Amino acid sequence: MQIYTIVYLVIALIAADNANAVHVNTTLGTILGTALKSRLGIDFKAFRGIRYASAPVGILRFRNPIPYLPWKPNIYDATQDGPMCPQVTENITDLSEDCLRLNVYTRDIRGRKPVVVYLHPGGFYSVSGQSKNFAGPEHLMDRAIVLVTLNYRLGTLGFLAVGSAEAPGNAGLKDQVEALRWVQRHISNFGGDPNSVTLLGYSAGSFSIGLHMMSPMSKELFHRAIMMSSTPLGQFHFEKHQKILSDRQAELLNCPREPAAILVDCLNQVCMCVSVRKVTKRKCTLFI
Repeated sequence: MQIYTIVYLVIALIAADNANAVHVNTTLGTILGTALKSRLGIDFKAFRGIRYASAPVGILRFRNPIPYLPWKPNIYDATQDGPMCPQVTENITDLSEDCLRLNVYTRDIRGRKPVVVYLHPGGFYSVSGQSKNFAGPEHLMDRAIVLVTLNYRLGTLGFLAVGSAEAPGNAGLKDQVEALRWVQRHISNFGGDPNSVTLLGYSAGSFSIGLHMMSPMSKELFHRAIMMSSTPLGQFHFEKHQKILSDRQAELLNCPREPAAILVDCLNQVCMCVSVRKVTKRKCTLFI
């Protein structure tokens, strides 16, 4: 009798799981998501951890993002958050260089609803677009919108520049642009209107939006902007050359400062350590 009870319980759990499963078809392939509830109890669909660009590892570590290839005929599992981009933190279980992911939240995949793209804060060296990390969808999903949150490369991995193709610079901002291109191509499959995209952000997110408003690279990728707490037009001292950062990294990691190609090749060989307090058994060095 107990065996039958366990079997029925397992079947019931599987059925409940399937009941929460939702999927969307795109030109890339089918994306599997899950059903959640907003703050006011409204049902919405969540598609989390979707790769919008290839993992920036190996020779791609400091280069411009490359769009993620279609996964047809397989189904992409987007039922959980993807990892955070590498940063100094106590949490070493949820970080990876394979972090160029985005989340899409929608109440209905039909019709054309306004799209809000949220760019997270963190000084360009911390935080993420995860649903549990400053970017939960529960409040905004009380509204009839489509919400997109995203990760972008941080710190040295996102902003090292040596003036050559090996590390042209501003990879983190170019990641954001690639995510906005993904939105233009695919958000209509989630019930979003690609002709009504609003950027929303504060702190580093707001600073990013100000740069997108001035950059030709971001032209026609969004239509409105909500900036809170920071702007690139403030009284900041901007470095015209980023060699100070690359020299610092070279010294820290015992790499040659020049030529640029040799420096970047050396940095590409260094394995990532994700915490200053918890070092793996491998010989790793933290980028800062």
